[in-house]
Amino acid sequence: MEKIKEFIAKYKSLKPLYQFAVNGLLVYLIWVVFYAFFRYHAFVDYFYNEATYYLTNSWLYSTKLFLNVLGYEAHIVVPRKLLVLQGTGGVILERGCLGRNMMGLFAGFILVYPGRLLTKLWYIPLGLAVIYVINILRIAGLSFTQLYYPEYLDINHHTVFKYTVYTAIFFLWVFWISKLNKPTEKKVEMQSQPELNT
Repeated sequence: MEKIKEFIAKYKSLKPLYQFAVNGLLVYLIWVVFYAFFRYHAFVDYFYNEATYYLTNSWLYSTKLFLNVLGYEAHIVVPRKLLVLQGTGGVILERGCLGRNMMGLFAGFILVYPGRLLTKLWYIPLGLAVIYVINILRIAGLSFTQLYYPEYLDINHHTVFKYTVYTAIFFLWVFWISKLNKPTEKKVEMQSQPELNT
């Protein structure tokens, strides 16, 4: 028990950057062990595929609603995961386009970076919601590109919109570190000195 307390005391005395490195390494090792031993277990695989299915449909229908609100006609071909905007060939939402890795990277970074747990508990869902909305805008943007400027579809898909999402996540991290994660200053209590009777 003393060894554990000693380890925790040493860990807490580390600079935030070193704590971040230790936390990141631990989370990475947990992730590697999970993928090596549990990811393709039938039970885990079932829930993984179900979550992917619902996330895909959620983005497809949310983007369709967004396009409809803007006055555009759009429909979804569910088996093909296809969003079709006004007679175009449509945008297919494959697993690699879901942004799950970026959402995981965002949440993981906030989790492993030293900071107040209560702030993390509301900032992670807020950040994930922002990324979700950005992905809706990205899918809608690809649909508009296909409708109006199809010759730019490839560069927008592989470069412009991808790095726009990366930049947004980077700024979410910067905001977290610089504005929300400032360490609370420890109040130094002045010890009252005994009064001298004269």
